[in-house]
Amino acid sequence: MHLKYKSHHTTKQTKKCIVAIHGWGGNSSSFSSIIHSLKLTDVDCYYPQAPYEIDLDRFSWAYQLPNGNWKVNEAKRLFDQFFNKIILSNYDPNNVFVIGFSQGASVCYDLITSLKKPLGGIFPIAGFLRSKESTYFDEINCNIFSMPVVIAHGLKDDVVQPDRSNEAYSLLKNAGMKKVEINFYPGAHKINVKFLQKLKKRIKQQ
Repeated sequence: MHLKYKSHHTTKQTKKCIVAIHGWGGNSSSFSSIIHSLKLTDVDCYYPQAPYEIDLDRFSWAYQLPNGNWKVNEAKRLFDQFFNKIILSNYDPNNVFVIGFSQGASVCYDLITSLKKPLGGIFPIAGFLRSKESTYFDEINCNIFSMPVVIAHGLKDDVVQPDRSNEAYSLLKNAGMKKVEINFYPGAHKINVKFLQKLKKRIKQQ
């Protein structure tokens, strides 16, 4: 089994790429118009689709078992497989930028725990850790301590509480990540336009 994904490649000989990870109920088309609005003409874009179908064209990165627990390991394995085979085999890690919204931000946090080399940046938006264990990031590879992780969350989010991003920020700092920052904006459970512009600026400066 492999993750399905969509991609957009520029006509230019680009060396950079964005991986945009949708949230619960999204699909491989959810992020395309948002990323397209950034008008990054020299950046390739990839939109992986979660493996668990909720209903028609709506997918999840976790599957709820009858006992109420959530199955996530297979989705993590499939995403790592996609990321290594499709992304890291074709791009310098320093030129790879990952953005995730809500449940997609949880995928971002999971990715941090498995990386061996730093990426250009990871941008979790309105997300949460799959576990509140204080040891969540204890196994982070020291080679990625200098990797930028820029967290964003709306202060009026009533779907995922802003404190969930604060938890991730604190644990990342405690684990040794040197370039982690958190941004709050006056919005609900959505992607902030100003934060997207910050993402664009970082990518262009890389």
